[in-house]
Amino acid sequence: MNEIFEVIIVGGGFAGMNAARILGKNKISCEIFTSGFGASNLWVGTIDFLKSQKNDLEKEFSQFKHEIPNHPYKYLSFKEANEAISNLSLDFPDLYIFKKNDKITNNLVLTIIGNLKPCVGVWSTIFHDTNLFGERSTTILIDFVEFNNSAMDLVAKSLKERYKGNFKVLNLSFIELLKKWDPNIEDENLPIKLSENLIANYFDENCDNIAILANYIFTELKNQEKNTFKSEMDCYLFPPVLGIKYNRNIIDAISKQLKANCGELVALSPSLMSKRFIQKFENVLEDLSVKINKGHILIEIGKILERNELIWNLTFENRVGLKKTVKAKYLLLAIGSLFQEGLFYSNETIKNDFDKMSIPFPNKMTNSYEVLISSEINRNSNIFVCGSALYTLMGEISDEEEIKYGTGLGLAIATSSKVSREIINRKKL
Repeated sequence: MNEIFEVIIVGGGFAGMNAARILGKNKISCEIFTSGFGASNLWVGTIDFLKSQKNDLEKEFSQFKHEIPNHPYKYLSFKEANEAISNLSLDFPDLYIFKKNDKITNNLVLTIIGNLKPCVGVWSTIFHDTNLFGERSTTILIDFVEFNNSAMDLVAKSLKERYKGNFKVLNLSFIELLKKWDPNIEDENLPIKLSENLIANYFDENCDNIAILANYIFTELKNQEKNTFKSEMDCYLFPPVLGIKYNRNIIDAISKQLKANCGELVALSPSLMSKRFIQKFENVLEDLSVKINKGHILIEIGKILERNELIWNLTFENRVGLKKTVKAKYLLLAIGSLFQEGLFYSNETIKNDFDKMSIPFPNKMTNSYEVLISSEINRNSNIFVCGSALYTLMGEISDEEEIKYGTGLGLAIATSSKVSREIINRKKL
Protein backbone atom coordinates (compact mmCIF):
# COMPACT_ATOMS: atom_id res chain seq x y z
CA MET A 1 0.00 0.00 0.00
CA ASN A 2 1.71 3.21 -1.20
CA GLU A 3 -0.64 5.77 0.38
CA ILE A 4 0.76 7.62 3.37
CA PHE A 5 -1.90 8.91 5.76
CA GLU A 6 -1.50 12.24 7.49
CA VAL A 7 -2.77 10.89 10.82
CA ILE A 8 -3.68 7.40 11.98
CA ILE A 9 -5.56 7.19 15.28
CA VAL A 10 -5.39 3.93 17.19
CA GLY A 11 -8.42 3.69 19.45
CA GLY A 12 -12.04 4.51 18.69
CA GLY A 13 -13.20 5.61 22.12
CA PHE A 14 -14.08 9.19 23.04
CA ALA A 15 -10.42 10.30 23.07
CA GLY A 16 -9.76 8.94 19.59
CA MET A 17 -13.05 10.16 18.16
CA ASN A 18 -12.61 13.63 19.65
CA ALA A 19 -9.14 13.92 18.11
CA ALA A 20 -10.58 12.85 14.75
CA ARG A 21 -13.39 15.42 15.11
CA ILE A 22 -10.94 18.28 15.68
CA LEU A 23 -8.55 17.18 12.94
CA GLY A 24 -11.40 16.64 10.49
CA LYS A 25 -12.85 20.08 11.15
CA ASN A 26 -9.43 21.51 10.35
CA LYS A 27 -9.25 19.63 7.02
CA ILE A 28 -6.53 17.21 8.16
CA SER A 29 -7.19 13.72 6.83
CA CYS A 30 -7.20 10.94 9.41
CA GLU A 31 -8.53 7.44 9.95
CA ILE A 32 -9.38 5.54 13.09
CA PHE A 33 -8.45 1.92 13.69
CA THR A 34 -10.17 0.34 16.67
CA SER A 35 -10.86 -3.06 18.18
CA GLY A 36 -14.45 -1.87 18.55
CA PHE A 37 -14.93 -2.06 22.32
CA GLY A 38 -13.34 -0.23 25.22
CA ALA A 39 -14.01 1.80 28.35
CA SER A 40 -16.01 4.37 26.36
CA ASN A 41 -18.68 1.70 25.88
CA LEU A 42 -19.12 1.76 29.66
CA TRP A 43 -19.76 5.51 29.90
CA VAL A 44 -22.60 6.32 32.30
CA GLY A 45 -23.47 9.84 31.15
CA THR A 46 -21.21 12.17 33.17
CA ILE A 47 -18.13 14.18 32.22
CA ASP A 48 -15.76 13.38 35.07
CA PHE A 49 -12.84 15.78 35.33
CA LEU A 50 -11.76 15.79 38.97
CA LYS A 51 -13.40 14.43 42.11
CA SER A 52 -13.97 17.59 44.09
CA GLN A 53 -16.99 19.15 45.74
CA LYS A 54 -15.37 22.50 46.46
CA ASN A 55 -16.41 25.72 44.76
CA ASP A 56 -13.20 26.68 42.92
CA LEU A 57 -12.39 23.86 40.47
CA GLU A 58 -9.52 25.79 38.89
CA LYS A 59 -7.84 26.14 42.28
CA GLU A 60 -8.50 22.47 43.07
CA PHE A 61 -6.98 21.49 39.72
CA SER A 62 -3.81 23.43 40.46
CA GLN A 63 -3.57 21.88 43.91
CA PHE A 64 -4.18 18.40 42.49
CA LYS A 65 -1.29 18.76 40.03
CA HIS A 66 0.95 19.88 42.89
CA GLU A 67 -0.03 16.94 45.11
CA ILE A 68 -0.01 14.32 42.31
CA PRO A 69 2.85 15.55 40.09
CA ASN A 70 3.02 12.35 38.00
CA HIS A 71 -0.59 12.45 36.84
CA PRO A 72 -1.09 13.04 33.07
CA TYR A 73 -2.75 16.34 34.00
CA LYS A 74 0.75 17.70 34.72
CA TYR A 75 1.07 18.91 31.11
CA LEU A 76 -2.43 20.35 30.94
CA SER A 77 -3.56 23.83 31.96
CA PHE A 78 -7.01 24.54 33.34
CA LYS A 79 -7.56 26.93 30.44
CA GLU A 80 -6.88 24.14 27.93
CA ALA A 81 -9.26 21.79 29.74
CA ASN A 82 -11.95 24.46 29.97
CA GLU A 83 -11.71 25.26 26.25
CA ALA A 84 -11.67 21.59 25.22
CA ILE A 85 -14.76 20.61 27.20
CA SER A 86 -16.62 23.78 26.22
CA ASN A 87 -15.75 23.18 22.55
CA LEU A 88 -17.14 19.66 22.73
CA SER A 89 -20.59 20.92 23.62
CA LEU A 90 -20.72 23.03 20.44
CA ASP A 91 -20.94 19.88 18.30
CA PHE A 92 -22.98 17.97 20.87
CA PRO A 93 -25.86 20.03 22.27
CA ASP A 94 -27.01 16.82 24.00
CA LEU A 95 -24.25 17.50 26.52
CA TYR A 96 -24.91 19.98 29.32
CA ILE A 97 -21.75 21.63 30.72
CA PHE A 98 -21.76 23.10 34.23
CA LYS A 99 -20.14 26.53 34.30
CA LYS A 100 -19.45 29.33 36.74
CA ASN A 101 -18.07 32.63 35.46
CA ASP A 102 -17.58 30.98 32.04
CA LYS A 103 -15.40 28.24 33.54
CA ILE A 104 -16.24 24.57 33.98
CA THR A 105 -17.23 23.66 37.50
CA ASN A 106 -18.37 20.54 39.32
CA ASN A 107 -22.02 19.98 40.06
CA LEU A 108 -23.63 17.09 41.92
CA VAL A 109 -25.95 14.76 40.00
CA LEU A 110 -28.10 11.87 41.18
CA THR A 111 -27.15 8.28 40.46
CA ILE A 112 -29.52 5.34 40.10
CA ILE A 113 -28.74 4.24 43.69
CA GLY A 114 -29.30 7.66 45.23
CA ASN A 115 -25.69 8.81 45.55
CA LEU A 116 -24.53 12.27 44.51
CA LYS A 117 -21.69 12.34 41.99
CA PRO A 118 -19.54 15.39 41.13
CA CYS A 119 -18.94 16.08 37.43
CA VAL A 120 -18.46 19.04 35.05
CA GLY A 121 -21.15 17.95 32.62
CA VAL A 122 -23.85 15.40 31.86
CA TRP A 123 -25.94 14.02 29.06
CA SER A 124 -28.65 16.63 28.87
CA THR A 125 -31.53 14.32 29.80
CA ILE A 126 -29.93 13.52 33.16
CA PHE A 127 -31.63 15.36 36.00
CA HIS A 128 -29.24 17.89 37.50
CA ASP A 129 -31.25 20.70 39.13
CA THR A 130 -31.61 19.77 42.79
CA ASN A 131 -32.70 23.36 43.54
CA LEU A 132 -36.16 22.17 42.48
CA PHE A 133 -36.36 20.04 45.62
CA GLY A 134 -38.13 22.63 47.77
CA GLU A 135 -39.96 22.15 51.02
CA ARG A 136 -43.36 21.98 49.30
CA SER A 137 -42.20 20.18 46.18
CA THR A 138 -43.28 16.69 45.15
CA THR A 139 -41.03 14.43 43.10
CA ILE A 140 -42.22 11.17 41.58
CA LEU A 141 -39.67 8.43 40.89
CA ILE A 142 -40.85 6.11 38.13
CA ASP A 143 -40.05 2.45 38.65
CA PHE A 144 -40.76 -0.42 36.23
CA VAL A 145 -41.66 -3.52 38.21
CA GLU A 146 -39.99 -5.80 35.66
CA PHE A 147 -36.60 -4.51 36.87
CA ASN A 148 -35.95 -6.86 39.79
CA ASN A 149 -32.74 -5.01 40.67
CA SER A 150 -34.27 -1.53 40.56
CA ALA A 151 -33.09 0.84 43.27
CA MET A 152 -35.67 3.61 43.08
CA ASP A 153 -36.62 3.02 46.71
CA LEU A 154 -32.98 3.64 47.63
CA VAL A 155 -32.99 6.85 45.59
CA ALA A 156 -36.16 8.05 47.33
CA LYS A 157 -34.68 7.26 50.74
CA SER A 158 -31.46 9.08 49.90
CA LEU A 159 -33.35 12.14 48.64
CA LYS A 160 -35.47 12.29 51.78
CA GLU A 161 -32.30 12.31 53.89
CA ARG A 162 -30.70 15.13 51.88
CA TYR A 163 -33.54 17.41 50.81
CA LYS A 164 -36.82 18.82 51.97
CA GLY A 165 -39.92 17.97 50.00
CA ASN A 166 -41.87 14.84 49.15
CA PHE A 167 -40.33 11.93 47.24
CA LYS A 168 -42.50 9.02 46.17
CA VAL A 169 -41.92 5.93 44.05
CA LEU A 170 -44.55 5.13 41.43
CA ASN A 171 -44.59 1.51 40.28
CA LEU A 172 -45.46 0.91 36.62
CA SER A 173 -45.45 -2.20 34.46
CA PHE A 174 -43.56 -1.82 31.19
CA ILE A 175 -45.48 -4.78 29.77
CA GLU A 176 -48.69 -2.94 30.54
CA LEU A 177 -47.30 0.13 28.78
CA LEU A 178 -46.52 -1.98 25.70
CA LYS A 179 -50.13 -3.15 25.65
CA LYS A 180 -51.31 0.45 25.81
CA TRP A 181 -48.99 1.39 22.93
CA ASP A 182 -50.29 -1.57 20.90
CA PRO A 183 -53.71 -2.75 22.08
CA ASN A 184 -53.71 -5.50 19.44
CA ILE A 185 -50.46 -7.12 20.55
CA GLU A 186 -50.80 -10.83 21.38
CA ASP A 187 -49.43 -12.17 24.65
CA GLU A 188 -47.06 -14.51 22.80
CA ASN A 189 -45.50 -11.47 21.10
CA LEU A 190 -44.69 -9.78 24.39
CA PRO A 191 -41.04 -9.99 25.49
CA ILE A 192 -40.24 -12.63 28.10
CA LYS A 193 -37.20 -10.72 29.37
CA LEU A 194 -36.70 -6.96 29.36
CA SER A 195 -33.24 -5.42 29.09
CA GLU A 196 -32.30 -1.74 29.12
CA ASN A 197 -31.57 -1.92 25.39
CA LEU A 198 -34.90 -3.52 24.57
CA ILE A 199 -36.85 -0.98 26.61
CA ALA A 200 -34.94 1.88 24.97
CA ASN A 201 -35.74 0.51 21.52
CA TYR A 202 -39.44 0.32 22.42
CA PHE A 203 -39.30 3.95 23.55
CA ASP A 204 -37.67 4.98 20.26
CA GLU A 205 -40.35 3.13 18.30
CA ASN A 206 -43.07 4.88 20.29
CA CYS A 207 -41.49 8.33 20.57
CA ASP A 208 -44.67 9.81 19.02
CA ASN A 209 -46.90 8.07 21.57
CA ILE A 210 -45.53 9.55 24.78
CA ALA A 211 -48.96 10.96 25.68
CA ILE A 212 -50.00 7.36 26.36
CA LEU A 213 -47.19 7.03 28.93
CA ALA A 214 -48.27 10.32 30.55
CA ASN A 215 -51.87 9.14 30.83
CA TYR A 216 -50.69 5.83 32.31
CA ILE A 217 -48.68 7.74 34.92
CA PHE A 218 -51.64 9.95 35.84
CA THR A 219 -53.94 6.94 36.16
CA GLU A 220 -51.55 5.02 38.39
CA LEU A 221 -50.88 8.10 40.53
CA LYS A 222 -54.60 8.35 41.21
CA ASN A 223 -54.77 4.64 42.07
CA GLN A 224 -51.65 4.48 44.23
CA GLU A 225 -51.81 7.94 45.85
CA LYS A 226 -55.56 8.30 46.40
CA ASN A 227 -55.33 10.48 49.49
CA THR A 228 -52.42 12.70 48.41
CA PHE A 229 -52.88 12.87 44.63
CA LYS A 230 -52.50 16.20 42.90
CA SER A 231 -52.62 16.65 39.14
CA GLU A 232 -49.35 18.59 38.84
CA MET A 233 -46.10 17.38 40.36
CA ASP A 234 -42.81 19.30 40.37
CA CYS A 235 -40.42 16.62 39.08
CA TYR A 236 -40.45 13.14 37.60
CA LEU A 237 -37.30 11.03 37.68
CA PHE A 238 -36.88 8.04 35.37
CA PRO A 239 -34.34 5.23 35.07
CA PRO A 240 -31.92 5.90 32.16
CA VAL A 241 -33.86 3.92 29.55
CA LEU A 242 -35.84 6.56 27.65
CA GLY A 243 -34.64 5.77 24.14
CA ILE A 244 -31.36 6.03 22.28
CA LYS A 245 -31.91 7.83 18.98
CA TYR A 246 -34.87 9.95 20.11
CA ASN A 247 -33.94 10.30 23.77
CA ARG A 248 -34.04 14.12 23.82
CA ASN A 249 -37.40 14.20 22.00
CA ILE A 250 -38.88 11.71 24.45
CA ILE A 251 -37.80 13.70 27.52
CA ASP A 252 -39.13 16.93 26.01
CA ALA A 253 -42.45 15.26 25.16
CA ILE A 254 -43.00 13.67 28.58
CA SER A 255 -42.06 16.95 30.31
CA LYS A 256 -44.67 18.77 28.23
CA GLN A 257 -47.34 16.13 28.82
CA LEU A 258 -46.74 15.95 32.57
CA LYS A 259 -46.18 19.72 32.88
CA ALA A 260 -43.17 19.09 35.09
CA ASN A 261 -39.39 18.85 35.09
CA CYS A 262 -38.44 15.36 33.92
CA GLY A 263 -35.05 13.70 33.80
CA GLU A 264 -33.15 10.45 33.99
CA LEU A 265 -30.80 9.28 36.73
CA VAL A 266 -27.11 8.51 36.20
CA ALA A 267 -26.49 4.79 35.75
CA LEU A 268 -23.69 3.11 37.67
CA SER A 269 -23.23 0.25 35.21
CA PRO A 270 -22.73 -0.01 31.43
CA SER A 271 -25.68 1.95 30.16
CA LEU A 272 -27.49 3.33 27.18
CA MET A 273 -25.73 6.65 27.68
CA SER A 274 -22.62 5.38 25.89
CA LYS A 275 -24.70 4.17 22.94
CA ARG A 276 -26.37 7.57 22.64
CA PHE A 277 -23.09 9.50 22.69
CA ILE A 278 -21.15 7.08 20.45
CA GLN A 279 -23.95 7.18 17.89
CA LYS A 280 -23.88 11.00 17.85
CA PHE A 281 -20.07 11.02 17.65
CA GLU A 282 -20.00 8.60 14.73
CA ASN A 283 -22.57 10.72 12.88
CA VAL A 284 -20.35 13.80 13.27
CA LEU A 285 -17.29 11.89 12.01
CA GLU A 286 -19.25 10.54 9.06
CA ASP A 287 -20.15 14.11 8.08
CA LEU A 288 -16.43 14.95 8.27
CA SER A 289 -15.59 11.92 6.07
CA VAL A 290 -13.53 10.30 8.83
CA LYS A 291 -13.38 6.54 8.32
CA ILE A 292 -13.59 4.24 11.34
CA ASN A 293 -12.03 0.82 10.80
CA LYS A 294 -13.60 -1.39 13.45
CA GLY A 295 -12.36 -4.79 14.54
CA HIS A 296 -8.68 -3.95 13.95
CA ILE A 297 -5.98 -4.53 16.57
CA LEU A 298 -2.53 -2.93 16.32
CA ILE A 299 0.07 -5.72 16.48
CA GLU A 300 3.26 -3.99 15.30
CA ILE A 301 4.81 -0.56 14.82
CA GLY A 302 7.85 0.09 12.67
CA LYS A 303 9.60 3.22 11.42
CA ILE A 304 11.03 4.04 8.01
CA LEU A 305 12.63 7.09 6.42
CA GLU A 306 11.18 8.38 3.19
CA ARG A 307 12.81 11.50 1.69
CA ASN A 308 14.33 12.15 5.10
CA GLU A 309 10.89 12.12 6.70
CA LEU A 310 10.06 9.75 9.53
CA ILE A 311 7.09 7.55 8.58
CA TRP A 312 5.35 5.08 10.87
CA ASN A 313 4.55 1.63 9.50
CA LEU A 314 1.55 0.14 11.31
CA THR A 315 0.33 -3.43 11.08
CA PHE A 316 -3.22 -4.27 12.18
CA GLU A 317 -4.96 -7.61 12.43
CA ASN A 318 -8.71 -8.10 12.21
CA ARG A 319 -10.85 -10.65 14.02
CA VAL A 320 -10.35 -13.35 11.37
CA GLY A 321 -6.58 -12.96 11.33
CA LEU A 322 -6.20 -10.87 8.18
CA LYS A 323 -3.42 -8.30 8.40
CA LYS A 324 -3.35 -4.78 7.04
CA THR A 325 -0.37 -2.43 6.93
CA VAL A 326 -0.67 1.34 6.65
CA LYS A 327 1.80 4.24 6.78
CA ALA A 328 1.31 7.50 8.62
CA LYS A 329 3.19 10.75 9.19
CA TYR A 330 1.54 11.18 12.57
CA LEU A 331 0.42 8.44 14.95
CA LEU A 332 -2.05 9.14 17.72
CA LEU A 333 -2.40 6.45 20.39
CA ALA A 334 -5.79 6.64 22.06
CA ILE A 335 -6.10 3.06 23.26
CA GLY A 336 -7.82 2.69 26.60
CA SER A 337 -6.39 1.17 29.74
CA LEU A 338 -9.04 -1.58 29.68
CA PHE A 339 -9.44 -4.54 27.30
CA GLN A 340 -5.96 -4.10 25.81
CA GLU A 341 -4.96 -6.40 22.97
CA GLY A 342 -2.21 -6.91 20.43
CA LEU A 343 0.86 -4.76 20.92
CA PHE A 344 -0.72 -3.24 24.04
CA TYR A 345 -1.60 -6.58 25.62
CA SER A 346 1.01 -6.11 28.35
CA ASN A 347 3.85 -3.83 29.37
CA GLU A 348 6.25 -6.50 28.10
CA THR A 349 4.79 -6.51 24.57
CA ILE A 350 4.87 -2.70 24.48
CA LYS A 351 8.47 -2.56 25.69
CA ASN A 352 9.63 -5.18 23.17
CA ASP A 353 8.18 -3.27 20.22
CA PHE A 354 9.28 0.13 21.50
CA ASP A 355 12.84 -1.08 22.05
CA LYS A 356 13.07 -1.94 18.36
CA MET A 357 12.29 1.69 17.53
CA SER A 358 14.57 3.26 20.16
CA ILE A 359 11.56 4.46 22.15
CA PRO A 360 11.91 4.32 25.95
CA PHE A 361 9.09 2.65 27.88
CA PRO A 362 7.68 3.93 30.19
CA ASN A 363 7.94 7.25 28.37
CA LYS A 364 8.18 10.68 30.02
CA MET A 365 6.82 12.46 26.92
CA THR A 366 6.91 16.12 26.06
CA ASN A 367 4.49 18.69 27.46
CA SER A 368 2.42 18.15 24.28
CA TYR A 369 2.03 14.44 25.10
CA GLU A 370 4.44 13.50 22.34
CA VAL A 371 6.41 10.30 22.78
CA LEU A 372 10.13 10.87 23.24
CA ILE A 373 12.50 8.79 21.14
CA SER A 374 16.19 8.09 21.73
CA SER A 375 18.36 11.19 21.98
CA GLU A 376 20.48 9.69 19.21
CA ILE A 377 17.64 10.36 16.77
CA ASN A 378 17.52 14.13 16.36
CA ARG A 379 13.89 14.59 15.33
CA ASN A 380 10.33 14.67 16.67
CA SER A 381 8.64 11.31 16.95
CA ASN A 382 5.22 12.59 15.78
CA ILE A 383 3.67 9.93 18.02
CA PHE A 384 1.13 11.45 20.38
CA VAL A 385 -0.82 9.91 23.23
CA CYS A 386 -4.15 10.94 24.77
CA GLY A 387 -6.84 9.71 27.13
CA SER A 388 -6.25 6.79 29.48
CA ALA A 389 -3.47 5.51 27.18
CA LEU A 390 -1.36 8.07 29.03
CA TYR A 391 -1.59 5.97 32.20
CA THR A 392 -0.19 2.97 30.33
CA LEU A 393 2.59 4.68 28.40
CA MET A 394 3.74 7.12 31.07
CA GLY A 395 3.68 4.30 33.62
CA GLU A 396 3.52 6.62 36.61
CA ILE A 397 -0.06 6.10 37.80
CA SER A 398 -1.62 2.75 38.70
CA ASP A 399 -5.06 1.51 37.58
CA GLU A 400 -6.31 1.92 41.16
CA GLU A 401 -5.17 5.55 41.27
CA GLU A 402 -6.75 6.20 37.87
CA ILE A 403 -10.14 5.18 39.29
CA LYS A 404 -9.54 7.00 42.56
CA TYR A 405 -8.90 10.39 40.95
CA GLY A 406 -12.00 10.15 38.75
CA THR A 407 -10.61 11.98 35.72
CA GLY A 408 -12.55 9.90 33.16
CA LEU A 409 -14.05 11.59 30.12
CA GLY A 410 -12.57 14.94 31.12
CA LEU A 411 -9.04 13.58 30.66
CA ALA A 412 -9.97 11.99 27.32
CA ILE A 413 -11.45 15.18 25.88
CA ALA A 414 -8.86 17.61 27.24
CA THR A 415 -5.77 15.62 26.22
CA SER A 416 -7.11 14.60 22.80
CA SER A 417 -7.89 18.24 22.13
CA LYS A 418 -4.38 19.29 23.12
CA VAL A 419 -2.57 16.76 20.92
CA SER A 420 -4.85 17.53 17.98
CA ARG A 421 -4.08 21.24 18.25
CA GLU A 422 -0.36 20.43 18.31
CA ILE A 423 -0.65 18.40 15.10
CA ILE A 424 -2.66 21.20 13.47
CA ASN A 425 -0.02 23.75 14.42
CA ARG A 426 2.77 21.59 13.04
CA LYS A 427 0.92 21.15 9.79
CA LYS A 428 0.77 24.92 9.42
CA LEU A 429 4.57 25.27 9.63
